[in-house]
Amino acid sequence: MVQTWILNASPLILLHKIDFLKTISQFARKWLIPGVVVQEIEEEDSIDGYIRELSYRSQVEILNIPCIIPSIAAWDLGPGECEVISNALKRKNAGVILDDLEARKCARVYNLSLKGTLGLIVWAKKQSLIDKLKPHFDNLITAGIRIDGNIINDLLQAANEL
Repeated sequence: MVQTWILNASPLILLHKIDFLKTISQFARKWLIPGVVVQEIEEEDSIDGYIRELSYRSQVEILNIPCIIPSIAAWDLGPGECEVISNALKRKNAGVILDDLEARKCARVYNLSLKGTLGLIVWAKKQSLIDKLKPHFDNLITAGIRIDGNIINDLLQAANEL
C-alpha cells in the first residue's frame, strides 16, 4: 500500500481552491512536494496554507534537492511532472498525484501508483468522507480544471449520481 504520495502543482492548486486538502490529508502518511512545484505555486500564492491544510492528518515534506532521472527528462514533460515522477522512482512505495495526460502515461509506463485530482475526490467518497461527487466536481470546474466532461459524467454515472 502506498504511504507516500508526491504531488504536482495542478492537483495541489485545484484541491486547495476547493478547500479539499484537509479531506485528503489522511490518504498518506507523508505527502511530498518537490521544490519546483512549490516555486510554481508561490508565483501566485504562499505555500503555507497548502501545507497547513495537507498536514492536518499527515506529514508534509518539501523536496528541495532537484531530482530528475534522464529517462524521465526524455519524456519532455514539465519540470514539476519530471520531479514528481523521478522522486517516486527513487522511493519505495511512493505514488504520484498528476493530472497532465502525458505525465500520467509516463507514470503508467513505470508502473507507479497514480491518482489525479478527480481520483482523490472519488477516493474520498469511497472512504465515506464525502456523500456526493458532483458538488466537488462542480467546484473543480469553477476553479478551472481542464477535463473532458465525458470523464466527469462517467465517474458520476459509476457513482450512481446521474
